[in-house]
Amino acid sequence: MLRIKYIVFSALLLLVYNISASTTPETVELRLYQSYKLGKMDVWVKVMDELNNQYKVHPSSELLYRIVEIQYGYIGYLIGLNDNRTAKDYLSKAEKNVDVILQLQPQNADALAIKASLLAFHIALSPYKAPFLGPKSISLIDEAYSKRKDSPQVLIEKGNSLHYAPKMFGGDTEMAIKFYLRAIATFENQNNGIYPQSWLYLNTITQLALAYEKSNQNQKALATYRHILNIAPDFKWVKDDIYPTFVSKGLK
Repeated sequence: MLRIKYIVFSALLLLVYNISASTTPETVELRLYQSYKLGKMDVWVKVMDELNNQYKVHPSSELLYRIVEIQYGYIGYLIGLNDNRTAKDYLSKAEKNVDVILQLQPQNADALAIKASLLAFHIALSPYKAPFLGPKSISLIDEAYSKRKDSPQVLIEKGNSLHYAPKMFGGDTEMAIKFYLRAIATFENQNNGIYPQSWLYLNTITQLALAYEKSNQNQKALATYRHILNIAPDFKWVKDDIYPTFVSKGLK
């Protein structure tokens, strides 16, 4: 009987250890990066569930921000699939989480930037809300930028707002490119000049390529797409979708 109890106890310890090991910041980032490249986004749901369980036991603003950032990426993916119902569900969860963070840390620039992006997601799901939510989103991004001009997350959201907002609401693709370049450089500087294995980094370079293409800087777009496939040759979204479509246009 004692031996059985020991075996069960040891198994439980091993399970706890494996769960803890798989949810360290470094391991989580690598799992997200690999699944993002391969388009296996079911892994994201699994990671979110694991981190939510960890948060229930050991709540912290840092852990909650990691959860929000993953929700933010997953919502964008769902909107791209036109799965608006699921996107709205995760959007509601993310908004509640980011509000908790901002109640504890009202000066958190990254959380402000995420909150701005969540408002932009509302607009993507319901375009008629643009005149009401658009200015609020831009105001939050500007507030975040005034607090931290060296944050990749803040620089990305500045770029996204300029990239995707209509001109009448301040859209400016050329300016978006400048912010994406700054975000990319910051990512690399923070990683000792090495390309980080980060889904957000990879997504930002892709947004840069799309912005180059949108502004008819086709040679720069081509060079950026090729650069992406050089550092991440198995990046399914670019390899199988965006890049072949770009090449098929025969742009110069």
